[in-house]
Amino acid sequence: MLLQIDNHSGQPIYRQVIDQIRRQVVAGQLHEGEQLPSVRDLGGQLRVNPMTISKAYSLLEMEGLLERRRGVGLFVARIRKNRKSQTKTQLLEQALTGAVTTALQLNISQEQVHEATERLINREQRASKRKGLAMTEQLNIPAGTFLDRGNQARRCPCILLLDTSGSMSQDPQGSNRRPIDLLNSALPEFRQAISDDSTARDSVELAVITFGGSPNVIQDWTDIEHLAVPTLTPNGNTPLGPAMQMAVDMIESRRALYHQHKITSFVPWLFILTDGAPDTGPELIAAIDRVDKLQQVTAGSKSPKLIVYACSTDTREEVMGRLRAVTSRAYKLDGMAYREVFLWLSASLTVVSKAAPGTPTVLPETPKQMTLTEARTITP
Repeated sequence: MLLQIDNHSGQPIYRQVIDQIRRQVVAGQLHEGEQLPSVRDLGGQLRVNPMTISKAYSLLEMEGLLERRRGVGLFVARIRKNRKSQTKTQLLEQALTGAVTTALQLNISQEQVHEATERLINREQRASKRKGLAMTEQLNIPAGTFLDRGNQARRCPCILLLDTSGSMSQDPQGSNRRPIDLLNSALPEFRQAISDDSTARDSVELAVITFGGSPNVIQDWTDIEHLAVPTLTPNGNTPLGPAMQMAVDMIESRRALYHQHKITSFVPWLFILTDGAPDTGPELIAAIDRVDKLQQVTAGSKSPKLIVYACSTDTREEVMGRLRAVTSRAYKLDGMAYREVFLWLSASLTVVSKAAPGTPTVLPETPKQMTLTEARTITP
């Protein structure tokens, strides 16, 4: 999304933001379901107060052009075709009103108006093309991010869905080791292991969602080089259902972004780590149904739309039964072996990053602490 602010136009900046986003939405330049930059990111890009961006976003949300997804961000809303057409006409008429008044005052004929309009359209189209090329060259795009034109790697997106409920602060085995501390120590090694492989470093993109008390995006999509390894703190219950819904929303928006920018990608991964029974209820049932559909291989396709792995240190059948409802790749994890699990995950994502899309790929053998009689073959 490219916006330009004119500090000398006399029009309030928030109104310039609204007008430009509205035009891009109705023109189809911003697509339904596409995520907008955060208030802070867009404010920094345009060098304006984030409160100004927040005001513009709120008004566009009230107008129905944007929709807010809890914990994820703002997205382009679904708009009926007839409303798009009406909005386009209204915007055009607003822009032409002053010109028509001037033409009448100067006694200019309709034929002269048409000729002048055609000349202006041709001139603006040429200028717009030159401006677009110039702006593309001036964009400061960090290396390795999804818009980095020098990175031709097929992207391998993965969301870590991590249990940070209150039970993660308890030592179930009397070993003076809290699960949350072991998890915190495992994540930096996971990051380093992927960074050490040049192919995986360019390919793997990560996001991190915690579910303890309520789901929370603690790391939005980023490449491994820009991943800020968080320090997790335990709190609350285990709302796996809402967390899975949030994760699928993020995955679908990311895939839409790849499609928009013609970036190839592997099947996204969702990796769930928990230490106890997830909360039950309609939210979990709805999330399981949604995730299950994405894991199915439909007619005419070699791959599913989502690959899900789940690990639990609580190996009671009550817990494992709920995880098996989420995915057939539900593993019992012995001894709080978080380090071994994440080293296996990093090795698996590395293998995927080098795989041929659409062909069966054998993943590394799971560590002995992960137990499941399940084939290790996937189709990325």
